Amino acid sequence: MKINQLFAAAVCLGLPSAALATPVQFTVNPGLSNVNVQLCIQGSCDSDPSSVSGFMSAKTLPVPAPAEVTLYDYQFTLNDQIDLFISFSIFGNFTGTGQNINLLYATPGVPQPPATVLGNAFSIPGVPTNQTGTFTYNATGIVCTLLQGQVPPIPCNGAVNLADQGTQSGDLSGTLAVVGRTVTLTSNPNVSVPLDPANPSLGSLTVTGTIVASATIPLRGDVNLSGGVNGLDVQEFTRVMLNPGGFTWQKRFATDMNDDDAFDATDVAMFVDCLVNANCPD
Repeated sequence: MKINQLFAAAVCLGLPSAALATPVQFTVNPGLSNVNVQLCIQGSCDSDPSSVSGFMSAKTLPVPAPAEVTLYDYQFTLNDQIDLFISFSIFGNFTGTGQNINLLYATPGVPQPPATVLGNAFSIPGVPTNQTGTFTYNATGIVCTLLQGQVPPIPCNGAVNLADQGTQSGDLSGTLAVVGRTVTLTSNPNVSVPLDPANPSLGSLTVTGTIVASATIPLRGDVNLSGGVNGLDVQEFTRVMLNPGGFTWQKRFATDMNDDDAFDATDVAMFVDCLVNANCPD
């Protein structure tokens, strides 16, 4: 089973390599994921829905019955144009269009504190979120007057770059389900962005909804992703140990036997134990 090759790899590695996180990447299902974008100005609101694509990066361990969720990254892309219209009757109206809107985890790779899973539910408070995309608008009547009365004045028509609105914080709650080695995260984002950071009381864009993302998690040691751990995994294990950054999250996850985000001699010893004695970590 080429066990000597493993120890040779450990010798070549010497000291542990630089840390490289091994979270699971969950793919968003656009058919099950929708958000609602609501625009409110001075108490009057309108909203428009959109399907969502993207990913979440998180650790959910142990796999059979996860006790914690640790968030590492996410990107939620709104697939549809957002069209909004608020009428103030004879006093004017506000028309807005949002395009290419993305919600992005503000500190990718830097994990949030682990959130406890209770009854399959979890809540991650104060998640920092950035946003990209454009929001073009046109205001007439009293709404235009309101915009021009801000300090500094806001044009009655124009385009807002959502990336300029700064980092917002909101809770990310949801549920978790496991079938075999497939884990599904259903999250409920809640992010609000001011129309004008200098005048937050003017109005806001708020995104809420349900996002369903899933991943099939490999067994530790199953580096060739065949569904079982055997001698055929030795060569791929050695390759990942020598260059973990060159492989997919699935192969890094399967190689990082003790889930410490380092690829070192401890992983080699645990892999050998898994191969020889079937003593494999979950």
